[in-house]
Amino acid sequence: MTDKAVRTSAPVACFTAGAGPGVPLLFVHADLGNHRQWTPIMDRFASGRRVVSFDRRGHGGSAIPDDGYGYAREGADIAAVSAAAELDRFVCVAHSGGAAVAHLYASTHPEHVAGMFLVDPAQSGKAFSAEQAQQTIDGARREPYKTAEAFYASIAGDAPVVADQVLSDVRHTDARTIVGMTEALAAFDPAAAGHCYPGDALVVQQSRNDTPHSIARIAGYRQVHIDGAGHWIQLARPNEIEKLLRRFLDDIEA
Repeated sequence: MTDKAVRTSAPVACFTAGAGPGVPLLFVHADLGNHRQWTPIMDRFASGRRVVSFDRRGHGGSAIPDDGYGYAREGADIAAVSAAAELDRFVCVAHSGGAAVAHLYASTHPEHVAGMFLVDPAQSGKAFSAEQAQQTIDGARREPYKTAEAFYASIAGDAPVVADQVLSDVRHTDARTIVGMTEALAAFDPAAAGHCYPGDALVVQQSRNDTPHSIARIAGYRQVHIDGAGHWIQLARPNEIEKLLRRFLDDIEA
């Protein structure tokens, strides 16, 4: 795997591997994570196609952005990374808050997106009352690590190795990013672009997240439910995610 820095509002660490005729894949990780949360899946697809991942702004090896946070704003980072990797058209494979970023990017740049494979996407900020949202933001501002770790531990699932990786990633995230992403989640509106991505999209999520506030319901994307794995389904159930993604790619490439 090779890595390089891509300039957006701040340098973004980008990672590429693989080659071949298959449609390229661009992986987008969750809030307070990094590209390694996709590595087990990315490695399985590096034979026969180009695969690209990156650390989102303020995460992992990427710098704190000059222009702040926000899922719609991060679309510029997807555009910069895909251009630097010379991807004209690709499938977005994205998780959680990263799936929110991918959804908004694809809604405004459908010509570059061959399909979207979204794993347990973030819910609309409207799923929370204004009071709940403000309490969470206030908690993140006062005690960013305590607030984030408590929430992530509650959704990580029962696999200790997954929880350990997820919480380690949180602890290695700058406090400014924790606050910024908490605010971004509260403000997230899947319909912000005024229209949704018109291409093929599959949402793989926990059945409890199949709510009126889910991206799948709002955008009308197809769904598959995987329960008992926690929020980081790709880490807890990589074989199932690989199988579903291969089927999705077969449909796209056919």
